[in-house]
Amino acid sequence: MGLRWGLPSVFVLMALMGCASLACLALMRLDETPQDTPPPEQAGPCAPGLLHALTGTPALRVLAVAMLLFHLGNAAMLPLLGQAAVARGHANPSGFTALTIIVAQLVMIPMALLAGRHAQRSGYWLLVKAALLSLPLRGLVAATWDSDWALIPVQVLDGVGAGLLGVALPGLVAQTLRGTGHVNAGLGAVMTLQGLGAAASPALAGWIAQRFGFDAAFLSLGGIAVLALALCWFGAPAEPRAAHLQPKT
Repeated sequence: MGLRWGLPSVFVLMALMGCASLACLALMRLDETPQDTPPPEQAGPCAPGLLHALTGTPALRVLAVAMLLFHLGNAAMLPLLGQAAVARGHANPSGFTALTIIVAQLVMIPMALLAGRHAQRSGYWLLVKAALLSLPLRGLVAATWDSDWALIPVQVLDGVGAGLLGVALPGLVAQTLRGTGHVNAGLGAVMTLQGLGAAASPALAGWIAQRFGFDAAFLSLGGIAVLALALCWFGAPAEPRAAHLQPKT
């Protein structure tokens, strides 16, 4: 749309999608909600909150900090890739940005399907570690391959990480907090820290790129993900199994 009708048309499309989302919400029936969570008297004396959900479960703390670090490195990678390509005269801004998203989405969907099957056999932590590993590889490729073709492996790895985490993150939180009545609070806590990392990522990447260049920024963002991977590798508990989520008979 940006190429055919100009960049303002993209914002119009986003507004229409937001209206469509509101229409879908209006069609939802609030009485059709899951009833399998324990009542408050069985969920424990503490009300589910962000601080309680994080501090009460070591596995959730590890996951939350790992997601903060991952998104601190991940959120700015795609915008920085587009800026670098345009600054080097390699691409049209709107066309290149559209292509980066298309490649990632085409990979993310099948990866999410594969991740769901793998989680049934081996649990979620291995999926998280594999997703974390994809970001250092993205940064390394983006920093060392100065070519239009670098877009493909960089965004394929982006789709791999997004597809794996899209399954592993909510599944792992649900598995860790199952039966406590705090699943939503726990997921909210993890995603709050994840959002803080994502919000800080562009400022950090922009500062590094301005002072030291795009290559240094790509490597730095990938290095942050290495820290997250090390945290999960040495701090995560024994590999849980998604099969434990099945109701007992």
